[in-house]
Order: sequence, then structure tokens, then C-alpha cells
Amino acid sequence: MTASDTGAIDYESPFPECRVLATTDPHALVRLDMNRDQAALFAKQCQRAIDRHDDGLVTLGLTMQEPTYRVFANQIANLVNLSSDVDGDEVISAQVVTDRELNPEDSEGISVSVLLNESQLHDVHGNAQDALAQSAGHLHRWEFGVSQNGAEMLVQQLVAAVKGADEPLDHVDIEGEDDA
Repeated sequence: MTASDTGAIDYESPFPECRVLATTDPHALVRLDMNRDQAALFAKQCQRAIDRHDDGLVTLGLTMQEPTYRVFANQIANLVNLSSDVDGDEVISAQVVTDRELNPEDSEGISVSVLLNESQLHDVHGNAQDALAQSAGHLHRWEFGVSQNGAEMLVQQLVAAVKGADEPLDHVDIEGEDDA
């Protein structure tokens, strides 16, 4: 189920869900469903970004093949269209499956949900449309900034999910002791 399928603002992931806030004022949730290998690689990339980080926000991101990025861009456009119909505290959501072989019935999937504010959503939309207009079938990258603590918490969730946790958020060590 996606925002475009239903026009709805609610979606329950069939997979363990890892969440990261790219804002303190959530307006939209972009859920990226991936297989465990992709999630493990993303966790390593996030950890590298944290290790290289020196000040400000940590830049995280995912690289997608153009067909997947086109779905991503369409889902972002759907969210932008839904934005005008949303009341203050509602968070609209969209799903992008990054692994076309991933089956919702499988236990091999992991969801990574990124919460954005309305301004970020519109920026992502504009950037995605620009990237596709200039593209010739290339890889595309979506990047977003999060706090260092947020990035560390995402890595903890991803590690827990890859190891089989059904509720990755329950495995976040908010005290800073990393046992992963």
C-alpha cells in the first residue's frame, strides 16, 4: 500500500521499522523498504558518515537505480499533493520498495523511515524532479541530514533489525552505550 494507491496518510510496514528524524517538526514520512543485505550496507554507510562527521548534521543517504528513484520521485510528488489536505498533527507517508524482489510476506525486509518537515518535502520534490529531468538512466542519490545522536540511533536500529529484531527501536541505547 502506498500514498498513491490509497490517497491515505497511514501505512503499516510489514517489516521491522527503523525510524530517523530529519526534523523536529514531522510532516511526512518516507518509508524505504529494503532487504537485509541492503539494510546492513546502509548501516555501514551510516556508521562511516558518523565516523567522518565533525560538526553539524550528519549527511546520510541512499543511492538508487533510476527506475527505483523514479518511483521515489513519484511518491514524493504524491506526498506534496497530499500536503494541502493534511491537518496540523497528521503525518503523511509514502513507501518506496528499493528491492523489487522483496515480498511483503517475506521476513527478509526492513523498513527505514525518514521523517521530514514540509519544507524538506518540497525541497526533495524539486531536487528529484530536477535530477530526473537531467538524467539518462544514471544512479541517483537521496541525501538527508540528521543529528549525530539520530544517526547513531538509526545505526543501532539497523543492526538490531538485521540481526532479526521485530521492534528495532526497542534496541536503541539512549544512554550512549553501544553494544552493537
